[in-house]
Amino acid sequence: MNIKCLSTKVSASDFCRKEKPNFKESRLKELSRGVVLHNEDSVICEFVDSINVTVSCKSNLIKNECLFSKDSCLKIKKIYAADLKLFHHSNPTGAKVNCLFVKNDFFELNAL
Repeated sequence: MNIKCLSTKVSASDFCRKEKPNFKESRLKELSRGVVLHNEDSVICEFVDSINVTVSCKSNLIKNECLFSKDSCLKIKKIYAADLKLFHHSNPTGAKVNCLFVKNDFFELNAL
């Protein structure tokens, strides 16, 4: 989604990344997503440590890749986990895809 900022269209995610230093509680987190509100004059920026997303295989977003959980999660990442890394993916029953995304520094800190 895009927002018009000073007569220039900017993606909500790019806007959130640029504004991140202004959000005190977000400094140690990563961008999950930026959402333009319906009235198009406000943006919600979501910053998280990790996010677990489960999507039904009936969803148009992943129905063609549902049996390939990694491919499905990479599609899901674009919408729900912009600056996070895919940590785990599964499709145990063939009915839904489970994705766990974590902060990039999770891997750098040898937190495994």
